[in-house]
Amino acid sequence: MSEVTAAELRLLKEDYAKATRRADIAERLAANPDFRELVLNCFMVEDAAHYVRQSADPAMTAEQRADCIALAQSAGHFKRWLSLQTQMANVARRNMDELDQAIIEAEAEETE
Repeated sequence: MSEVTAAELRLLKEDYAKATRRADIAERLAANPDFRELVLNCFMVEDAAHYVRQSADPAMTAEQRADCIALAQSAGHFKRWLSLQTQMANVARRNMDELDQAIIEAEAEETE
């Protein structure tokens, strides 16, 4: 990591901190009973299944059926996004000590 400046590494550390904060927020939300009921159950399960069923309705136009599929997929995209928040934070937490050491080394090289 010596070819990377200390300033660049500090920016990466800020990104790691942001990822960790986001994951903490996502975990608190997931623990909230109202969020779990409204978003994780109603939106991601019940409504998504409803939109999938509607997408097969021959009485709907092709555009309406496509809209139903898009709405159903949005639940999956949101679920994946939430999962990515946790995954990115896990990577950040695993690499934080190494990053701190790299910052110290880069700062030492810059002062030489």
